Amino acid sequence: MKKKMIKTVMVLSVVSLFSSVIVFLFLPVLASTLSLSAFADYSFYYAATGVFASVCLFGAPASFSIAAAEKNKLNEIEVVRFLVSSNVIVVATSSVIILILILFFKQPWGLIFIPLLVASRSFFIQISHYFRVYQRVKSFSAYQLLTLTTVFVFPLIVASYVDLKGLEFISLMTLVMVISVLVGSQSLKKDGLLKFRLRNPYRSFCAKFGFYSAAHSFMAALITVADRFILKAYIDKEQFAVYSLAATLASALGLVFATVNQNMTPEFYKEMKETSKHWQVLFKYFSFYMAFVFIVSGFYQLLIADVVSFFFPESYQDAIPYARWLAVGAMIQGSYFFASALLMFLQRSDRLFFITGTVGSVGLVSGILMYQWLGVFGVVYSYIFVWLLFSAATYFTGYKCVKEYISNA
Repeated sequence: MKKKMIKTVMVLSVVSLFSSVIVFLFLPVLASTLSLSAFADYSFYYAATGVFASVCLFGAPASFSIAAAEKNKLNEIEVVRFLVSSNVIVVATSSVIILILILFFKQPWGLIFIPLLVASRSFFIQISHYFRVYQRVKSFSAYQLLTLTTVFVFPLIVASYVDLKGLEFISLMTLVMVISVLVGSQSLKKDGLLKFRLRNPYRSFCAKFGFYSAAHSFMAALITVADRFILKAYIDKEQFAVYSLAATLASALGLVFATVNQNMTPEFYKEMKETSKHWQVLFKYFSFYMAFVFIVSGFYQLLIADVVSFFFPESYQDAIPYARWLAVGAMIQGSYFFASALLMFLQRSDRLFFITGTVGSVGLVSGILMYQWLGVFGVVYSYIFVWLLFSAATYFTGYKCVKEYISNA
């Protein structure tokens, strides 16, 4: 790999990983500050907003990376406009539905903040990706670190004075995230990428790719958190809080892999566009990325028991065996990210949609049946099996699509 590319990827990855470490360091404080019940609610809703935030991106990071690789400023503008217009519709529609649930079905008022947190988290990801693609390391670093620190610090300060429930904590996080997006969007505006004119998303050139990407992201995210959705229906809040901690720790490992993959993707796409030696470029990036996945997974397994024992209260120590096994699934998920990025480059989000739809359905049924047979660990084993199946299907499809792409190049 080129030295400049390696340096850029490493700097962006280190900043992203440091941001993840900051978030992780807040987990012990959260576990100590919130009751088991409140922590269980917070974990569930935060995971759920993460699922829908990935959906509401509508494939924007991949579309933006491709437009940047082609040096097409008009397409970059269109991607941002498509993202804004789509999210305005999503937030408006979902807010009306949630308001009906609150008024007529006695649901908690805190749910009204969920659509706004979903949209703001998706915009935060896209703005961060914009800094990443344009290689504005200082802006990327400041934006990531300040946002991901403040989004936890502010609610925790309030929680030190007031006994907060899970949804109340989420509502305070929403306020910080919205402010962050408003500040970050000023950079998009200065570069002429943000136009405050909405349009019908269906008329955008990236509509088909975006909607297939959203459907794929929805099913893929459900595969990631299906274990928590299943267990929430079967186990009590205290046990769910313990399992949620384990799942959060494992998902932090997945976040590390996703971060490195995202930082590597712009350069990967650029080289794939410029080279005629596609298989060599693929092998170079794949070997670099997979070596990182295996090394980090090994360190995780070595350290996780000591980390949980040292940082978390006694009531959470049963999370260790769950965290170990879930990390195996996270490692397989990490390998999947590369194949997914490849299919996004090839504009085959439709293939990803069909794969995730099929595997996601199998995973949901498998998780429920495995719980009936083996309890909580049955759901964990199902999680690993589903990610193995998902990864294998994606790589197989990616291999076929690459062959087709090269033959037509």
